[in-house]
Amino acid sequence: EWYQTNLKEVCNKYTHLFYIPLTPELKLELDGTRSADEEFRKRVDDTIQTILKSYGIKVYVLSGPTEQRLAQMEKVLKEGI
Repeated sequence: EWYQTNLKEVCNKYTHLFYIPLTPELKLELDGTRSADEEFRKRVDDTIQTILKSYGIKVYVLSGPTEQRLAQMEKVLKEGI
């Protein structure tokens, strides 16, 4: 209960939250910092989606290649969708 209350409180301080879900097209850049384990990456993404849904946290989902995601974000920010 504490976690849920505080997570919502922190998220409500932001005007926009963006989420980029994992897709086969979204490749991991092996930078030596993040884990290269795809199964771990999938579990983290599943956990994030579960938290967002169960706590009712509104996010704007961005999809497609980088240029398309940037255009989607720009539209949301300009139009306040």
